[in-house]
This record gives sequence, C-alpha cells and structure tokens, in this order.
Amino acid sequence: MSTIAQQYVMVDPFDIDGTELDGQSIRGAFVLGVEWAQFRERLAVEPERFAATVHSANAKRLKDMAARRGRASDATWKFGDEASNGWCQITVHPKTILSLVKQT
Repeated sequence: MSTIAQQYVMVDPFDIDGTELDGQSIRGAFVLGVEWAQFRERLAVEPERFAATVHSANAKRLKDMAARRGRASDATWKFGDEASNGWCQITVHPKTILSLVKQT
C-alpha cells in the first residue's frame, strides 16, 4: 500500500512561509492561489511576451515562478505608484535562447 507522500508530488513551491498570509482572509488566500495557478498556466502556453495584472501580494511569487522557468519578468505598479489599490502588472519576457558561436 502506498502512502499519500508516494502518490503526490509538489510541482512548484508556493514560496509562502509560516507568517506570510497572516492577516489574509481565507477568501484572499484562495484568490492568491487561483491567480498563481492561472499565471502558471500562461507561462506554460504562452512562449512570447505577455502581461498580467496581479495582486501585488503575489508579485514576488509569480516573478520567482517565471524565473524558475527561464523567463525574465518586470513588475510595475498598475497605476504608476504604490497607491494602486494592491494591483501591479507583471510583464513576462520570452525565454532567451543563447547560442554559442565559435569565433575563427
């Protein structure tokens, strides 16, 4: 008989420590998780540049996820400053493929 640990594996870290969600409502935490899953899917299916409006509380997690997949990203406040009502825009750049050319 297999254990649960043998049946399931983590596909991506959520990058949440023990206190990061303090003060977050259950609904708010759920929204961050759904946003994370949607962003993960876009990374998988959109190889070109794309932009996503996300909760600023998720920005670092989503940028880190993009980096783990070899994608650079930038985050800017949605309305130009930190008073953007908790929203920011992440622009994800295409994966850079480096080729080494032998110089003669």
